[in-house]
Amino acid sequence: MESDDGSFGGEETHSIVSICDAYHDLDRQRADAERRMMQLPEHDEAREEAWHEVEALITQLTDVVSQLTAVPSTTPAELRAKATVLRQLLKPAVADPTTIDSGSLALALAVSTEICNVL
Repeated sequence: MESDDGSFGGEETHSIVSICDAYHDLDRQRADAERRMMQLPEHDEAREEAWHEVEALITQLTDVVSQLTAVPSTTPAELRAKATVLRQLLKPAVADPTTIDSGSLALALAVSTEICNVL
């Protein structure tokens, strides 16, 4: 569950799973908001509102990725959950490697380091 400060607390295993679940939920919301935005006429005021919603969701996603990077995986299940988020983050980079941002790189480094520690 999300706490008052926006972080996802609790037991570490639960925390990583909760953070990953939050990422997937926010990413679905972002994709839905982008679809709604693209269906609106270019100069429609509702399109601008939808864009602000997308921006807010992207900011939340960035925060969730930072939280996920900060919590070390200690089990294969936690590592697998993090890797699933990383895979989602890197999908756009298949077509355009310049789309990889610093948050994705930080998570990739964390996952690769944790592989050595967990496995």
